[in-house]
Amino acid sequence: MVVAVPARNEEGRIARTLRALGEQLGEDADSYRVLLLANNCTDHTAAAARRVAQTLTLRVEVIEEDFPPEQAHVGHARGRALHLAAALLEGQPGSLLATTDADTVVAPDWAAKLRAALGEADLVGGRILTLPEERDTLPRHLRRLQLQDAAYHLLASRLRSVLDPDPFDPWPRHHQHFGANMGLRLSAWKQVRVWPQVRSLEDVALVQELRRLDLRVRHCPQVRAWTSVREHGRVETGLSSQLREWQELLAHGASWRVPGVSELRQEARATAALRLAWTMNWTADNWTASTWTAGAALEHLWMAEPGTLHPALAAPTFGLARELAFGARHGSGHWLSRFSPVSLEKALSGLRAELRLMDLPGGTLQDLD
Repeated sequence: MVVAVPARNEEGRIARTLRALGEQLGEDADSYRVLLLANNCTDHTAAAARRVAQTLTLRVEVIEEDFPPEQAHVGHARGRALHLAAALLEGQPGSLLATTDADTVVAPDWAAKLRAALGEADLVGGRILTLPEERDTLPRHLRRLQLQDAAYHLLASRLRSVLDPDPFDPWPRHHQHFGANMGLRLSAWKQVRVWPQVRSLEDVALVQELRRLDLRVRHCPQVRAWTSVREHGRVETGLSSQLREWQELLAHGASWRVPGVSELRQEARATAALRLAWTMNWTADNWTASTWTAGAALEHLWMAEPGTLHPALAAPTFGLARELAFGARHGSGHWLSRFSPVSLEKALSGLRAELRLMDLPGGTLQDLD
């Protein structure tokens, strides 16, 4: 396993990050190493990293690069770091890649849990919590909203796991697949045709690409890391920008609005029906009239225009089929007119009531953050 860490102006935080990576239980220099890419730094990040690396028993390779302005963002930096990490594994089939951020501290068993999860998946998104000493400095009203949002996403994941079960991502699971805590098989990395050319949310784009290929994506709650909640982050879209958005909403007395339980339920059932219809089409010897009958029923569930789901049913992978179905849903406009976002409090109440009706507990929600 090689862990790729992009870093830019993290002189004050990089030592703690590297110590956590370098003190993994059960890992040694023959099976595990870290590659730090210090990019476009104007401080002493690389020097600080090399100093702490000398105190660790595991190998840490520090590389310094300067990207042109149009590439000086985390989207390019993480892709470059993973590319360099993958090169270290050339000729070693079965190897693993992982990535985290330079302001993040992984759990002592992070690498071991990641290896275990990747035994049955091609990409694993780990649970990302916030550093306790930093989250305690958040204003109480902002902290409450953060916890409510985490509870909402975990309960929504629970509902989806029942209505649209994924055999490769069973409950308990969570909702995050971000670069602060992620691992993938080298074989999966080699199937990525083009690294997502985006300034931020490159991790989400990577997962989308792997899903188009029907590779196995797992959201494993046992793979844990803690990240910073600083107000001014290093990326355009991330936790820091989310906190600022929430702070502004609260300052104006507005509510954070999210999809309600009715929309979540409809989406999960529509996806499950699409999964079944797509599987039946691709396991049948030839298409029959029932194919288009199923298509008509799907159009009702997806609120899509007649015929617009035919490309989804003919897609070579289910991941692409699902993406095409979402496009057809968006194009019709019926979904947006039927469902409107609701307040976070109302959505939480609805999810809890829905799970009670199913005689299901909310699941393991103690690690809200």
